[in-house]
Amino acid sequence: MKKLLANVMMVPFFRSMRPARLLPFLLCAGVLLPGTARAQKDASLSKPGFIVLDAAQEEALARSAAPAQVSQDAALWLLVDGAFREVSPGTNGNACVVMRSFPESLEPVCYDAEGAKTILPIEIRRFQLRNAGHDWPSIDRTILTEIEKG
Repeated sequence: MKKLLANVMMVPFFRSMRPARLLPFLLCAGVLLPGTARAQKDASLSKPGFIVLDAAQEEALARSAAPAQVSQDAALWLLVDGAFREVSPGTNGNACVVMRSFPESLEPVCYDAEGAKTILPIEIRRFQLRNAGHDWPSIDRTILTEIEKG
């Protein structure tokens, strides 16, 4: 269970939650049921097949992560042919995207200008490595090494 909780804590949405508050959420979502947890573990070891939305659905979901006053002028990143692409540059420095930390997840996020320059590239790199079949420890090591190198 500790390993599952650690993996869940890698998802940007859950990072700000304390583990004690996260447990009821996971139970409601069925994540901690024995068969479900085993299936997720098995699925995470093979090359993931992330959910793909059509462009209009993905744009709407990404922009829903912030108030319209912010998201309408934000850069828009979409998953296109298995890679994130900036399809609209935006004018306010913010960036909206639907991240996918796990094959079954869709996580709409809008980053402020600082997050768009710092966190978004890391999350996109994390997705690239995960999509290539890397496990979480190797992803973390790779990203840390790349950050240290600049």
